[in-house]
Amino acid sequence: MRDAFFIWLRGQDLNLRPLGYEPSELPNCSTPRHKDKPNTGSGGVDLQDHRLPRGRTAGKDERMPSPRDSDPRDDWSDGRDESPAERADRNWNDVLQELRVMQTGTQILTGFLLALAFQPTFAELSPGQRAFYLALVVLSALSAIVALAPVALHRVLFQRRAKRVVVAYGHVALVTALLTVSLLLVGVVAFVFDVVVGPAAAWIAVGALALVIVGLWLVAPVVLRARFAEEGDS
Repeated sequence: MRDAFFIWLRGQDLNLRPLGYEPSELPNCSTPRHKDKPNTGSGGVDLQDHRLPRGRTAGKDERMPSPRDSDPRDDWSDGRDESPAERADRNWNDVLQELRVMQTGTQILTGFLLALAFQPTFAELSPGQRAFYLALVVLSALSAIVALAPVALHRVLFQRRAKRVVVAYGHVALVTALLTVSLLLVGVVAFVFDVVVGPAAAWIAVGALALVIVGLWLVAPVVLRARFAEEGDS
């Protein structure tokens, strides 16, 4: 009886194609699409809105329209769909990350300098070396104070909707802190070479380290910034 049922089923002309589909659509896609249903994404936005008109293809210099930068509050065409307040929040997070990196190096140098005062050989330093050491301690404290100035301002202006002012203040403070940290690095190296080797070696170490700092912290960033500015104008 089962064999007779399968013989009868094979002889029937069954149309198993779902309603609303064309036969040419089924072999070409793994997930059929209904003719009357718009092609929408997860957010319900029609994906056809950002396609080129029928019959046209994107040329070499022609880019597909981007849904970014569509917010009327966004005044910068930088590929990000964000308001000025959102941009200020992102920039403030960048300032905080840079502050953490700088504070780590400053704390190591400060701890090294404070530990030197309690060493037995500290009494053998000359008056000039002691004065230089105290200047380095003051410079270390000054660099920490300047780097933490944006945090103090943020606490004072908390919930005042002045994040853009805090970011601008933080930019200036971090640039100033970079200057003080560079002087601190050079001074610590000069102090160590002066105590261990002598004044001549200290001057050589200061000159070499100063060249490295100027090249990596000033010359290279300025050159890269000029290059990006030229690419933006072209």
